[in-house]
Amino acid sequence: MGKQSKEVNTDDDTDLSATIQQDVTYDVSMTTNIEEISYEERLQSLNSIAHPMATKKLTKKLYRVIHKAHKSDKRNLVKGIKGVQKVIRRGITSGSFLIMAGDVEPIEIYAHLPSVCESKNIPYCYVPSKRDLGLAFKSKRASSVVMVYVKEPYEEKANDCMKLIKELPYRP
Repeated sequence: MGKQSKEVNTDDDTDLSATIQQDVTYDVSMTTNIEEISYEERLQSLNSIAHPMATKKLTKKLYRVIHKAHKSDKRNLVKGIKGVQKVIRRGITSGSFLIMAGDVEPIEIYAHLPSVCESKNIPYCYVPSKRDLGLAFKSKRASSVVMVYVKEPYEEKANDCMKLIKELPYRP
């Protein structure tokens, strides 16, 4: 009538370690396959609201700025929809710009952000891949939204990116 003790099967432990090893191998192969996909192929998987889309050259610059911002101080970036919404609501957005991934599904998750950015005069653009956006700040996890604060170590490149974002044509 009391608790029944369960025997630990050592065979399950070896199966578990083999499964984990296979998963790790799969994850590594997934990251290498992502790097092989071209910019044009990534543009095929965009959602309908992904405008203005960053050009290939601007996308590379944005990833470099994100990397430098993360490298100089992790507080120079705000990652994720929840964090970005909180920062925008509190009004801590001066000297910053927003980068959103264009392949996020469902789009209702962040469909409100472009209108909020326009009302608060925050420059924003889309990049083709959420996976690459996460990899830009050394995360294994994909990220759908990143806000970058313009600070001293990378200020020149960030201001250049902000200028190019403001010049992007908007196509509904």
